[in-house]
Amino acid sequence: MAALIREKETEGERCVLGLSGGFSPLGVYDELARMHREEGLSFADVVVFNVSEFFPVNQGGGHSNTKLLREHLLDKVNIKPEISTLRMSR
Repeated sequence: MAALIREKETEGERCVLGLSGGFSPLGVYDELARMHREEGLSFADVVVFNVSEFFPVNQGGGHSNTKLLREHLLDKVNIKPEISTLRMSR
């Protein structure tokens, strides 16, 4: 994912990622956040789609995939909320 983000940035294009919720990908999200923090990986032109969510969305609940994405990635990087599909109030 980091290579794709960098490639799209170099080409002046947006990178669109469909990210899964749940606990399995959390290590990947934590690593991407680390790369942002320590290596300058930019999410300024990244658009994220949450490919799975429980219905109805319980934003404060423990079973929210959106909450997990926010906690492990989105709140730790410079992603622009105005171009994100996760525009839900906190």
